[in-house]
Amino acid sequence: MSSDSEFTTVVNTGEALQASYMLLYRLSVISKGFDLALDNRLAELRQKIDQNASSSEIHLAVENITRRLESTCRKNGQNDLLKFQALANTATDKLQNINGLPPKLRQQLKEFTSQSAPYSYQENIARLGSILEFYHQALTNKPGGIEQIAKEPEQKAAIPKHSLLDDKQHQRICDELQCIISELDFEKSTNEELSKIRNQLLDGVAPELIPSICQRVIQLMLNGFREERKQTQEYLLSLNQDLEHMDKSFGQNVDLSKQLQQSYSVQNKTLKRQVLNMGVELKDVDDLEYAKELMQQRIIQMGSLFKQNEQLEAQFQDLTLQLQNLNNQLDQLRQQSTEQQQKITSQKQQLFIDKLTQIYNRSALDERMELEFKRWRRYGYDLGLAIIDLDHFKAVNNQFGHLAGDKALKVIARALQSSLRDTDFLARFGGEEFVLLMPKINAEDLHLPLDHLREHISSLPFRFKQQQISITATIGATLFRDNDRLLDAFERADQALYEAKNQGLNHTNVIL
Repeated sequence: MSSDSEFTTVVNTGEALQASYMLLYRLSVISKGFDLALDNRLAELRQKIDQNASSSEIHLAVENITRRLESTCRKNGQNDLLKFQALANTATDKLQNINGLPPKLRQQLKEFTSQSAPYSYQENIARLGSILEFYHQALTNKPGGIEQIAKEPEQKAAIPKHSLLDDKQHQRICDELQCIISELDFEKSTNEELSKIRNQLLDGVAPELIPSICQRVIQLMLNGFREERKQTQEYLLSLNQDLEHMDKSFGQNVDLSKQLQQSYSVQNKTLKRQVLNMGVELKDVDDLEYAKELMQQRIIQMGSLFKQNEQLEAQFQDLTLQLQNLNNQLDQLRQQSTEQQQKITSQKQQLFIDKLTQIYNRSALDERMELEFKRWRRYGYDLGLAIIDLDHFKAVNNQFGHLAGDKALKVIARALQSSLRDTDFLARFGGEEFVLLMPKINAEDLHLPLDHLREHISSLPFRFKQQQISITATIGATLFRDNDRLLDAFERADQALYEAKNQGLNHTNVIL
């Protein structure tokens, strides 16, 4: 009975050992790729198991693998913990530098960063999870954070993407950029890129893209200004070189003219003296042959002087031609200067013209508004101001394209301009907004012409892609008040427009 029990124990022990070896074999296969040195030792272990090596050899191989695992895990574990901590510190630093965080969220973040650093893997993972939750709250800008969003699963898809700019600020920046771009006029490639950026703004851009777009517009403006400055410098350099050349030539010609005048004067005096001397010499001469010989000598001398005078006259003619050439060059410089002045004047005028609609732009509006404000304060007549905003105009761009939208703006601007009095001033303020200054108009007469403008816009026929559409406008207006500063009336007209938009489109609202 005792021998049977021992045999059974041996058999069971052998089966258990074999099962352990098979488990080690499978674990070694699963662990492949974790570490190269460890893979080599695991391969050695599998080889020993396949060759039915002794248990001591297998135990030695297992012990080597265990030491390698301990070393690797200790080293990797320390590196991973350091990476976790560095990642967490970087993430919290970036969170703290975000502008516009809700006060409650910023206070929670401050308390979180003041906690002691975590020790274990589980604590570090939990810390990263908390940081992710802070990021979620910062992005969604919802004080309730993840928990509140989890309670509203049916509204998750409807949560808008928030930014540090609200919709009104974002739209104002986009309109400002469009207005700036519309006033720029550089060489062809720069204008084409600016036009593409404008089309992007018309399509609508995400708030986070605004900084990069602003940076690109500024860069293009700088490049355009550098190119214009380079062309101006080249022109001035060329002009300076021409003037230096002309100055040098003119100086040489003046010196030559002085020399010729002196030579001519000397020749005249010499000729005059010889004529007088000949008269004196012939007066007392009785011998005709001697007189004849004397006269021949004097005639030869005078002939030489005449020849020298002829040479001086030729030099005078050359000098006259050179002076004529200098005069022609001066005429060319005058013409170039006139053309450059006309170009500068044209560029200055273009600074006040909207490139798309060819009516006045915002820069011109600022200048005219200041002028009309001074006149209004001086003479005391009524001064009206209206803001005309096209209703849902972005839908035209989105549905029919920017070319269609641009064409519509041109037609509307031309229609508005043709409907105004000579004393009225119309400017494109930006995007689909126009501003109208109306001097010498009283409160009773303000509403009627504005309604006429609005009805005129809605009656304009537009056909895009075989589809007939009508574009309407909403108008906010006011009169300058006694104690108004320059922009008070504009802000009041803008408020009137805002109220009109909320009350319903395609009508006029006046705040007096």
